[in-house]
Amino acid sequence: MGMKWNPVFVASRTPDGLPARLREVRRSRIAYYRYGGGYRRMRRLGIAVLAVGGLLAIANQRTKGTEMQTTQNVALQERTEAIHARLVTQWEAWKNKDAASNDAVIADDFSSISADGLRRAGKPTLQQMAEQPISGYKLSEFRVLPVRADAALITYFADIKTPDNLEHHMAVGEYWEKHNGQWFIHGFSGTLMK
Repeated sequence: MGMKWNPVFVASRTPDGLPARLREVRRSRIAYYRYGGGYRRMRRLGIAVLAVGGLLAIANQRTKGTEMQTTQNVALQERTEAIHARLVTQWEAWKNKDAASNDAVIADDFSSISADGLRRAGKPTLQQMAEQPISGYKLSEFRVLPVRADAALITYFADIKTPDNLEHHMAVGEYWEKHNGQWFIHGFSGTLMK
C-alpha cells in the first residue's frame, strides 16, 4: 500500500528534504556544539539545582518531623508526670483511708473490675476502702498510651502489702480523662499475678 499524499507534511519540508522542525533541532544542536556546549552546562546546572532543592526539602521535612516528635515527646512526658502524680495521690488516699482525697482523683462515672473479679460502678466508698486495706505499695513500669489530647490508657504493676503482711502483685490498666485541667480515673481493671 502506498503512502498517501499529505499537503501539510510536504509543505513542512525544507529544500534539503528534512521536515522543518527536525531542521530547527539540527540547527540548535549544531549551535550547541559550535559555541562550547552551553546547552549541556545549562542542563547540568538545572539538574544540580533540582537535586540540591530536593535534598533541602527532604532535610526540612526531617527537621519538621523531629520538631513535631520532640513536641509530642514533651507533651507525653508532661501528661505522664501529671497522671502519675494524681495516681500516687489516689494510692496514698486508699492507703490512708482518705475518701475525700480519693474522690478528688476519681471521676463520677468511675467503673472498675477489681482483682477479686467484682464489677463496681461509682466512686469507692470508705467501706470499700476498709474491706480492701493496704499498708504499703510500690508502682512500677508505668506507661501512658495517649488516646486523644484529653484521654489516655495507663498500665502499670502494683506490689501491694496488706496490714496482715500479705503481698499481692497486680497488673493494672486504667482509663484517664482530663477535665478542667485535671486528670481523673474513669476506669480501672486489676489482675492478680502469681
